[in-house]
Amino acid sequence: MTDVTIFRIGEHTLPTPKYARFGDAGLDLAACLAPVTDVNGYNYASQASDPSEPMLALTLSVTHTERSSATLHIPARHAALIPTGFAYQLPPNHEGQVRPRSSSPKYGYLVANSPGTIDESYHGEILAWVLNLRDYPLVITHGQRFCQLVISPVAHTTIREGTADQLRNITRDSERGNRGFGSTGK
Repeated sequence: MTDVTIFRIGEHTLPTPKYARFGDAGLDLAACLAPVTDVNGYNYASQASDPSEPMLALTLSVTHTERSSATLHIPARHAALIPTGFAYQLPPNHEGQVRPRSSSPKYGYLVANSPGTIDESYHGEILAWVLNLRDYPLVITHGQRFCQLVISPVAHTTIREGTADQLRNITRDSERGNRGFGSTGK
């Protein structure tokens, strides 16, 4: 087992991320929609981008009367950057991968840029882009589990450039060669 230190961002009351069941690969991450300002003074709920760009619009129009009832309405075919309320200190030679939960498509959304890589050197709050695939608004509530974080070891490699002759040789000697998408059949 690998130890990971997490840090609560702000004064929200979300539970510490955890695995839903023994043997699960990903820690469940929940939406932290309470007004949060990170350690650098950045308030995610107050930042917005150009809404004329439908696939990239940051629409964090968070409405709340109390923290437990905060909701985020993501317009149809728009994306929103959702904070999780926690930062992580990953162990050396490890990465975090932000991924959708298996039920995400069932509820009409995907986690964009998935898996999103969290390098061991990043210590800010984990955020995830959620893309609403529906033709009507998607509602995310404070504390709703919406993505997961998989922590994995990383193999660091030494890169060396080969020659065109070497590429021809390995392409000729392999069954697949340089045939790409769909080349192995249905």
